[in-house]
Amino acid sequence: MALVRRIMNRHIKDERTIILAVIPSNTDIATQEILSIAKELDPKGLRTIGVLTKPDLVDKGGEENVISLVEGKRNPLRLGYCIVRNRGQSELSNNASERLKKEAEFFATEPWSRLDRDRVGTPALQRRLQELLESITRREFPKVQAQIVQQLATCRNRLDGLGADRESTDQQRRFLLEISHHFQDVTNCALDASYSRHAVFSSVPELRIATLAVQRMERFAADIAALGHTVSFNSAPKEEVARADRLRSLDVEDSDGAYPELSDLILTDRVAHESSNRNIMDWIGEEYRRARGFGLAAIGPSILPTIWQEQAKNWEGLTFAYIADMVFFVHDFTCKALAHVCRDEGVRSGLWYHKTVDHVRFLIEVERFGTPMTMNHYFNEKLQKLKADRLEKLLAKHVEQHYDTWQRPHVIHDVLESYYTVARKRFVDTVCMQASDFFLLAGPESPLRVFGTAFVSQLSATQLDLIVGEDVSTKQLRKSLKNEIDTLEKGKTLLRA
Repeated sequence: MALVRRIMNRHIKDERTIILAVIPSNTDIATQEILSIAKELDPKGLRTIGVLTKPDLVDKGGEENVISLVEGKRNPLRLGYCIVRNRGQSELSNNASERLKKEAEFFATEPWSRLDRDRVGTPALQRRLQELLESITRREFPKVQAQIVQQLATCRNRLDGLGADRESTDQQRRFLLEISHHFQDVTNCALDASYSRHAVFSSVPELRIATLAVQRMERFAADIAALGHTVSFNSAPKEEVARADRLRSLDVEDSDGAYPELSDLILTDRVAHESSNRNIMDWIGEEYRRARGFGLAAIGPSILPTIWQEQAKNWEGLTFAYIADMVFFVHDFTCKALAHVCRDEGVRSGLWYHKTVDHVRFLIEVERFGTPMTMNHYFNEKLQKLKADRLEKLLAKHVEQHYDTWQRPHVIHDVLESYYTVARKRFVDTVCMQASDFFLLAGPESPLRVFGTAFVSQLSATQLDLIVGEDVSTKQLRKSLKNEIDTLEKGKTLLRA
């Protein structure tokens, strides 16, 4: 019973619904719940009509009570009551004309003949319902128009949210080409730092990738300068030595949490190892003594490469930490730029950066384990300056030293520091230019350049459907929205007519 009541209330509370309060004439009207429900949901009585049935079953003497209801003398309704006579059990086979004839004959008898004719019989009820329906329609017409317009806008917005049709291969290719065009436009503006051309750069600061990259490159250069060496050189400023001797964990982006797909890309602890507190001359002297071999030369040919590899071992951790940040910046930019140009999350996908990581490993291998060499004149200038400074100090102390041989640790120190300075700057520039700029940012095969017209044009029908094809639920939703829009448009046209 409660379920029936809820269903009934849901329908009759609509202001466009006509409430027919059907009441048998042979029952006590005070017990009819429908009248109280109608009064609750239609307090002004603008759409409630009372319909009295079964007048032929009223007991003798009870007719006046029914007549008083129809005349509005008792339990009045604003739109009043109509009274009709239904077919009896023996009349179920009668057609409509016979039924109307029987009804008219009944109401022609006393006391029913006293009632107003527009309140008596099924035809009278039909006319009153038609008049009431026209009245409600006129009253609700502006609201209906507004609701249709509003519902049309809602449906169109939902349809627009699904993007363009992607059922056929041509539609899928056009859709992906449009996305790639917008993506490349945003990418070009980001790399050129033309942030004023798109409002998205203000709302999503992570898209300002040129600025992020430059700031991280500067920090990378500073990190290599301060933390790249294992043991501080004698000529290093005291404040730099103090800074380099501290254990420093790099403040890299938490890419693992935001993008789990990057978690296995960079295999490093991303920590700059603590610089040794030992004196560099003691360290070089020890390595010098360990590297001596046969022959007249007092120093083995492996001494410089050996101490060079040890002195530059922090470069790997620092560089991979830098590349990890750069990969995160590019991946974050790609995902958020795609989210800006394509609202369908299913179309967006990740990109791969293994080529960048492999190239960084190659650069580290060349610098640390390759043959130490340079054509940069700064090496000789730096070496001569260090030699002159050392001779000056020796002369000031009036200490006799033979500086014309490679047998002394301080000679190795000068060569190592001169070469380290040149190699460090070269390495930083190479990593920034090749690994970061070429492979990650601006190169023709960088992740930011892959998603272009050529890439989309080469995709097969199967690949297109896999990337931008709609799932079953989206297809069904699109079809449903189109049908609803078509129906609403027809209703709108009908209302105008």
